[in-house]
Order: sequence, then structure tokens, then C-alpha cells
Amino acid sequence: MHQFIQWGGLTPEQFRAKQQMEIMEARLSQAMMAPVGANSGPGPAPNWISVTNTAYLYPIQYIEEALNLTQANVTRTGSQFTFATIADIDAFWYDMWYRTFLALPNQGNPQTGGFACAVGTQFTGSYNEIYFSLQTGQPIAILQEVTQVTDQETLPNSGNSPQGTVGYVPVWVDGDGNWVPDTILENAVGNIDPLRVVEI
Repeated sequence: MHQFIQWGGLTPEQFRAKQQMEIMEARLSQAMMAPVGANSGPGPAPNWISVTNTAYLYPIQYIEEALNLTQANVTRTGSQFTFATIADIDAFWYDMWYRTFLALPNQGNPQTGGFACAVGTQFTGSYNEIYFSLQTGQPIAILQEVTQVTDQETLPNSGNSPQGTVGYVPVWVDGDGNWVPDTILENAVGNIDPLRVVEI
């Protein structure tokens, strides 16, 4: 028990998760009044690669369409999207995906579609982010604007997202709202995309 005194009674893993949540909450509060596309940070923007499974991009026009059409309880203040419940986030996420599904259907498999990026897709990142949180202030996801660098035809299990697509991809997720950030090994929670990119 003495070994956990320095962590405030938490295990080292719990302490790291708590630190990560505090960082995300600080980023959320800073973003409250920033319009989408107006965020900036020091140094070069991060770059990403998709791992473990398909990552989906959400171009801003389809996020905007989803906002206009959704029945989910969501309010937007700049780059901050605030939801009443995780069920509302889940419903909105489906609405976002459905708009991309209509925009880019998969001719080979009509049940799938959207801007799918296979494992190994590289992206250049930016400091433009969208924050999904609950009305309590609890962060649930951060989506970062990225540009798709990798041509899907060059990958063994190619997706259908055109090279050069600019869209948002989740770079931080707590899909079940348990205050523990998800990892790339976790599966989707409902319609909320799992974390499928890592920084390179």
C-alpha cells in the first residue's frame, strides 16, 4: 500500500490515466470558444498512421450536414460539441458516418462505405480539432483534422478513401465514458469509432 502513496492512492496506471484525462479536459476548456479550423499549437503538427484496423475520415462538410440533420441532443460552440448523453454521441457519430456513406459508397460492398483508410495509411495532422464532451464536461473524443497521404491502392487491404482527402479522425477516445482513455486494441463502442491511429 505504501507504494501508492506518491500516486495519491492510485496505481501508476490509474495515475497516468488521470493525468491524460486532465490534459484532455484542459484542451477542451481552451477550445470552447475557438471556431473549427482556428486552433494552433507550438511546433510542427503531429503526423499519424492507421494501425490494427480501418480508420474512417470525416470531411467537415459531412460533419456539418450531420449537425443540421441529427436528432441527437448536441450543441456546438466553436470546435466544442457538447452532448447530453453518450447515447447522443453514439447517434451523432452514426449520422456523421451515414453522410460519408452516402457521399462515398463502396461499390464492391453496398453495406459499407465512407472514407475508409486501411492499416498503414499515413496522414499529416494539423492543430484543427473537434472536441466531443458531455454536458458535465467529461471528454469523450477528440477528432483531429488530417490529410490522407497514402494512396489506398498501394496497401494490401486497401480502403476506398481518395488520396489527399482532408477529414477528421479520432485521435483520442473514451467511448464507454469510464474516464479511462481507450487504446488501439479496444473495439468500437456502439457507433463511436475506436482509436485506430498512432502518432509517428
